[in-house]
Parts: sequence; structure tokens; C-alpha cells
Amino acid sequence: MTLEDKVTSLIAICRENADSYGRAAEIFIGEPDVSHFFEEIAENRLLAANTLESKLLEAGKRLTPRILTAPPSEGWTQPTGHETNARSVIEACYEAQERAINAFDEASETLPEDWRWTLNEYSQHMRSALSKMHTWLDGKERDEKRPRSGARAAANRIKSPER
Repeated sequence: MTLEDKVTSLIAICRENADSYGRAAEIFIGEPDVSHFFEEIAENRLLAANTLESKLLEAGKRLTPRILTAPPSEGWTQPTGHETNARSVIEACYEAQERAINAFDEASETLPEDWRWTLNEYSQHMRSALSKMHTWLDGKERDEKRPRSGARAAANRIKSPER
């Protein structure tokens, strides 16, 4: 695979992710924090695609049209019903994020050294988003308050020896 093919594949993945995250933001319109998160990710993926494309053009190379015009390898074409469930939407984005990270990691091993900083920057942003979605899937960000036990409440009232 040539430099052009590898970078064009990364650009295609970033654009597919941006489309998926944009759709997720629309689905979560009633939950502003979640919708904003997905909008931010979509914008970052478009920024990554544009940055990679600029870097490729600066190297005197061109995008590979057959890769860009190929059908999407991930993301949604049209929501089929089950993707409107919040957990399903996050799971779909989570899986797409894992594929994108793997593609960036693979590319960073094979592309020239001067590409590594750019690839690493976007890979780290992807890992951060993946971590956030993992937290949501684990249910750690629920608004439910944990019940407090009497022992914990008592421990909170204990004063330090200095007081």
C-alpha cells in the first residue's frame, strides 16, 4: 500500500466517523451534553481529515480517488430503528472509534517519521473519546445518586486530630 493509499484510507475513516458522530448528535438532540460531545467528536474527525489531506498535498502526493469513492466501511447509512436507542448509538460509535484507533496505530508504524506527531495527536484524541464512551456504556455517568450508608455518613463527620 502506497503512502497515498494509507493516508487516503485514514481520511476516509475520519470522514466516516464524522458522519456517524454527526448523526449521533442529531439523535441525542434532547440530551445537550451528549449531543455536544458527539458534535465535538465529529468536528475533530473533519479537522483530522483536512489536516491529513493538507499534509499529503504538502508532500506532493494526491488522494487516491478509488478509496474515497468506495462505500463506507463503517457508520450508518440510514438509522434502522435500533440505532435510535441511546446505548446502541454509543456502542456503534464506540466500535467505529476502535476501528479508527487501530487504523491510526497501524499507519503510525508504517508511515514516515514526520507523520507520527500528527497521527499521534489525533490517535490520542480518539482514545479520549473512546474512554468517555466506555464510561457511558459502563453506566458510570448516571445522574442517579448513590445511597449513603450510615457508616459512610459517620466517617464523613469524623474530624481530623488537628481540629
